[in-house]
Amino acid sequence: MKLAIVWWCVASLGAGALGAPCVDDAAWHKNNKPDKDCFWVAKKHTKRCPKNGDDGTTGEVGCPLTCGTCVPQCVDDSDWYKKKKPSKDCGWVSKNPEKQCYKLGEDGRDADQACYGSCGACGYTMGVKSGVDGWLDDHNYYRCRHGADPVSWDDDMARKAQDWADYLLDRGSMTHSDTYDYPDSLSRTSGGAATGLTGTWPASGENLAYAMSSGSFEYECDQYVGPYSQACAVYNWGPKESAAPASFFPRDPARAATARAASRYEECWTDKGDESGWKDPPSGCAIGHFTAMVWKGVTKIGCASAGELSSGIYYVCHYGDDACDEGTSASDCNRYPDGPAGVPNYSSGTCADPGCVAADQDNLAVCAWKDPVETA
Repeated sequence: MKLAIVWWCVASLGAGALGAPCVDDAAWHKNNKPDKDCFWVAKKHTKRCPKNGDDGTTGEVGCPLTCGTCVPQCVDDSDWYKKKKPSKDCGWVSKNPEKQCYKLGEDGRDADQACYGSCGACGYTMGVKSGVDGWLDDHNYYRCRHGADPVSWDDDMARKAQDWADYLLDRGSMTHSDTYDYPDSLSRTSGGAATGLTGTWPASGENLAYAMSSGSFEYECDQYVGPYSQACAVYNWGPKESAAPASFFPRDPARAATARAASRYEECWTDKGDESGWKDPPSGCAIGHFTAMVWKGVTKIGCASAGELSSGIYYVCHYGDDACDEGTSASDCNRYPDGPAGVPNYSSGTCADPGCVAADQDNLAVCAWKDPVETA
């Protein structure tokens, strides 16, 4: 048996949950302070999100993307209750959904139209689907858990990813494209080497993975078990709860230590009190690939692969923003004025704006797929 796995990353750009896109209200500002808008809130969101706005709402309502208060559709409506029975709300429905999800509510809606978390098909799978559906579900599963809006599929981004995957296969080794450069980000590697590729592409983030395996080696990647696949690429870009073994990088102790730090999900990503969404250095937390997956400003992805597992397969995902379509320079794509220059890039510790990523929202029950309840 022969086995080789490599993960590389460049983090991505800068949008919160299932359902309709969650955006900040451009008109919201602090009471009697027109210059103190959602960008101002983002700089110290823990203290400023509760502030009252000129329209009578708090920053948590006016700036839901910044404050991490986006409400997914896959939740129960707290105002719904059975007709003439205020005590029989969605909590009551959840105790016997097969029978009670069709009950009529005081507002004229059946329970299954309001108690969506208790009655509806919702959430995302991880490692179950393949192709476009798999790329989207696997990413959106993690995005939901970290308060980020779901991404959609972008054909142009997918073509960009496919061109780079094909180039890596021809080259026979891993290297990043000059992914943030507009308009010809595939014409050079991130190190400046010419590639011979042409085309005009919007700026985007980039994650890469490579695997080669012969024999009957099986991988367990969340809900997927089998030969290395696209689900494993996303799973290994995602957070790990156990440390990556140093044997992944036997000749590079520093890189092995970084890999172990990146895998400390429970320690690094679950503190909601940390304004950055994760624990900054010197905690030793390095977030790498996962940043691109849960970066709030990302609104679309495109992914591709090239090669065969037996001889080596390359996976590429590109992460884009509707604000960074073709024709937009990278410097115009930065939604976070206190972040790094150009397209937002979350290398360890370089995102000064706490709105870029969020800690785990403790919402697994909402984000993980659940089948619809069969109602009478």
